[in-house]
Amino acid sequence: MGKLAFFTLVLWFQVCMAVPASKDGEDPEEMSFFWDAKERVQTTTEIVRDFAQMYYADHIKPTTDPYVQWASDTVASIRDRISNRWSHY
Repeated sequence: MGKLAFFTLVLWFQVCMAVPASKDGEDPEEMSFFWDAKERVQTTTEIVRDFAQMYYADHIKPTTDPYVQWASDTVASIRDRISNRWSHY
């Protein structure tokens, strides 16, 4: 698992653990702290996700696309050769 995915997962678990269910008699201002923290973590998560998507589109995808195309062409070529030989039997 990538470091970015792990970081996002940890943030998400922190949000889920930090937002307890409201109980009767609790101060609403205490609960607002948890909701504010949740919103900050969600905003940070969105920023990190958008950055990761941008980085992937700019740096990783252009590098990996030729290899993916090569693998796809190789599999198609092997499949064609096997189907041609299979038709002779």
